[in-house]
Amino acid sequence: MPIKSCFIKYCTYLLLLLTGFVVQGQCPMDGRSYEVHAKEDLLYAVDTAFDGTLDSLYLDIYTPVGDANPARPMIVWIHGGGFFRGNKEYFRDLCKQFAAEGFACSTISYRLGFYPPQIGNTSPPFSYDDAEPIRAGYRAMQDTKAAIRFLKARHAEDSTDIDHFILSGASAGGIAAVTAANIIHPQDKYDACKDLEPVKGLDASYERPDLGPVEGKFNRNGYDAKVEAVISIFGGIINTDFLGSSYPKHYFLYHQTLDPIVPCETHNGYWLAPVLKDNYPKISGGCSMLDYFDQHGSDGKVIMPFIVEGVEHGVHDMEALLDSIHVFLGQVLCQTTAVENAGPIVGSIRVFPQPVQTWARIILPDGVAIKSVELVGLHAAHYTPAYETGMSNSEVLIDVSSLPEGFYILKITDNTANTYVTKLVK
Repeated sequence: MPIKSCFIKYCTYLLLLLTGFVVQGQCPMDGRSYEVHAKEDLLYAVDTAFDGTLDSLYLDIYTPVGDANPARPMIVWIHGGGFFRGNKEYFRDLCKQFAAEGFACSTISYRLGFYPPQIGNTSPPFSYDDAEPIRAGYRAMQDTKAAIRFLKARHAEDSTDIDHFILSGASAGGIAAVTAANIIHPQDKYDACKDLEPVKGLDASYERPDLGPVEGKFNRNGYDAKVEAVISIFGGIINTDFLGSSYPKHYFLYHQTLDPIVPCETHNGYWLAPVLKDNYPKISGGCSMLDYFDQHGSDGKVIMPFIVEGVEHGVHDMEALLDSIHVFLGQVLCQTTAVENAGPIVGSIRVFPQPVQTWARIILPDGVAIKSVELVGLHAAHYTPAYETGMSNSEVLIDVSSLPEGFYILKITDNTANTYVTKLVK
């Protein structure tokens, strides 16, 4: 079911070859909530910005208190902003939320900025040429890799598992995440990131030197920058062939189909803005990355796209997005197989309250006729709860009174073989 043939408003397509995953550390999603310890504004590198000045780079680390987990998965969040604005504070609240669930989280800064056209008072997102956004993304990739190595070197202090690092980013941060995870060889370096002709203005010119190796220069400390999974929120990559890398193993891909800034298909950046797009490279977003895995196979990877028919460079439903990310993390980290061979997954569904107690109230799209309800625990324990219709045709009440406390993936199948998946916490 390639994405081009999907006309359902909320549509994902899962390519799953799951038989269960071996968990190296402890699965963090046990339904408990922890206090959070914060270490903010840690300097991890000082590197040269686009204009030759020095830029100090910082990151924050958030960890749960009292979870007794010596090997927590680490989620590294990368902010967006078109590679010329934004800051790591954008993801602080989300980091705290995941840390309260038992994850370690970090949000990082990276070098920002690129040269605009040397005419009038233009500034980014206007670009001097299509090399400038590529060079900005390359610097962000180098900084992301330096941050990962910095975090891995302190894994004992933060009680993290270096084999369970996950890169997550939105917009430019999503591009940085996909790129940092997949560009791993010296020959992968873009030509635009080598020594280029200077930027030439009316009164001055600005050098564009070689940007150095794909791994960057900092924190070359014996640890690698490889990650297990990528969460790309309207991100992308210039060349989908890089997705054939052996790292990462798993992908979560969120995108709206007509995103006007980072295209879901393959187009120039800002593809709907004629004044901007000619000085941006082509980039392949969530739809094209999904097509790549459709054509080349998932090779044992968990590929979980959440592709929405929409026209925004944004999130249509943050709660649905976060619930889907939890489902993805449950499969990657916690041996759940709830959506094995599930086929098309449609719809944003809600569970109230969270955590549930005796009955869970589920809100489904209108007109859904339920065929089956299934709950899967973190270690693949399956439950088939009783259910009944609620006060409306779109409401279902599920009996969870005998369910042990913990984190579950809820799977509802309708009479047309559509599957609805979300998280449930008791």
